[in-house]
Parts: sequence; structure tokens; C-alpha cells
Amino acid sequence: MREVEKRKEIYCMFIGHSFYPYADLRKKIEEIVENLIVNEGVNCFLDGWHGDFDILCRDICYDLKKKYPYIKILKCLTHYSHIVPDLCAPDEDYDSTLWFDLGTVYPKAIITERNKQMVDCSHFIVCGIRKNYGGAYKTYRYAKKQNKTLIEL
Repeated sequence: MREVEKRKEIYCMFIGHSFYPYADLRKKIEEIVENLIVNEGVNCFLDGWHGDFDILCRDICYDLKKKYPYIKILKCLTHYSHIVPDLCAPDEDYDSTLWFDLGTVYPKAIITERNKQMVDCSHFIVCGIRKNYGGAYKTYRYAKKQNKTLIEL
């Protein structure tokens, strides 16, 4: 009887702006994500669920999951997300939900702190930064300081 090889979880997250027209980058992002799956062994994709870039990248991962059914797409939420019922509802696009408990963090800083935790557990980060301000840019700077592997568009 052959043993099934256990895959080590290798994580990738996405950093981009909430409101920015990224649609023209879909093909390039798809090539990057597929390369991460095939050549780097990435099998878990973290989705922050906030904005245009996250939606585009989640859709790409969802499409690639048809070709690579072993990959996981994880919705990343905070305890504060309960105020938006749709966020907490079961979603067929995701394999699981990761909850980041940030109970002592001031509400306006929760997403930033959750993003830092996502960076900390990611091996690769795909970046669609187009502005040098805002939450995405702060997360990008944090990831650079942590010497993470950044793939910039």
C-alpha cells in the first residue's frame, strides 16, 4: 500500500488596493499564480476579502483550482467581521475561513493588523501596489521589512 504524500502548506497572499482597475492584469496574475503552484509548491492562498485586487485574485485561484484541485483558498477574517453577516456566511469559493483574533486592536486598525498576520504566515506575496499611501501600501512596506518574497506586478 502506497503512502499518500503529505503536502506541506505553502502560503501565498495578495496585496493590492481596494478600488483600482486591475482587470487588465488578470492574465499576468494568472501566470504568476500558476507558476507559484507548479514551480514553488504553493498550495494555500489567503484572501483578505477587501476590494478589487482581492476579488480578482480570488477568482483566479478559484479558476485554477479546477486544474489543481489540491490548492486551498482561505478567507481571512477578524473577530470584527461578524458585523457584516455576508462575510461570515458559508461560501463555496473558499475551502476554509481563518479567523484572526485581534480583540485588543482599535477597530480602525484591525484590517492593517490582520494583514500583518497574513504577511507573517505567507511564503510568497503577489503585490499590485499602484499608490504610495493607504492600507495596501502599509502592508507592502511591512512585508518588505519582513524580507518576504514579493512578486510585484
